[in-house]
Amino acid sequence: MAPNQPLCHPRLWELFTHYQQIGQSFILSFEDGRWLVQELTAGAAAAFPVALPAPAGWRLNFTSASTLAVVGPDGSGKTTLIDAARTSAVGRGYSFKRFKRYFRRVLLHLRRQQDRNDLEENMPALILPLAWLTFSVSRLLFGWFKPIVLDRYFYDYLVRNVRHPQLALRTIACYPFVSRLLPKPGALVIAACPATIVHQRKAEMAPANVQALYQVYCDQVLKSGIRKTLFCHTGIDPQVSRQQFIDFLA
Repeated sequence: MAPNQPLCHPRLWELFTHYQQIGQSFILSFEDGRWLVQELTAGAAAAFPVALPAPAGWRLNFTSASTLAVVGPDGSGKTTLIDAARTSAVGRGYSFKRFKRYFRRVLLHLRRQQDRNDLEENMPALILPLAWLTFSVSRLLFGWFKPIVLDRYFYDYLVRNVRHPQLALRTIACYPFVSRLLPKPGALVIAACPATIVHQRKAEMAPANVQALYQVYCDQVLKSGIRKTLFCHTGIDPQVSRQQFIDFLA
């Protein structure tokens, strides 16, 4: 999947790369069948409409309204955002969990001799249905107790070769079909860090693969019609990005 041929809609990729380059966060909302962009700067104007397609075609996925998912490549700063929210006053109203808890224990039991990261890279056909089942049951039974913030989400397991700099990132074989089955989070946060900075923090994350992974996130936002997505720029001022994330939670 070449970075100059984005998987996602060209207009959204243009918005994403523009705000990433100028170091600015923004919120993309889907309301009444249209997409709106809200810039997160002092004195920013009201949200403005942007020409993006509404979700089309059949979908079997449900919306987990009490779930906020935080995604981003390794080294993008998402853990810093989550840790800041966990210790804030706003964070007391949420339960914080790692998405891996929905599949890792069973996966390791089945494949005890393999490295954990290799398992996650090479077994999406097992991870996705297992995570779908356990996540769906968990949200059905306990979702009304307390909203949840998840570190990672299904979208991170729709690709392969993420941590292999010598290989190009590619989506799983049944990507279009699986995308129609994934539960939709009530809100999404994408830790939007420039690929060069991610690579400096994590040498195994090739810049081209980082950009390709961001394309997958953007594609899932449009395909699912997620109500609110915070594209939180995490490459310049950690204090600003942490506060933007906390405000988004509130």
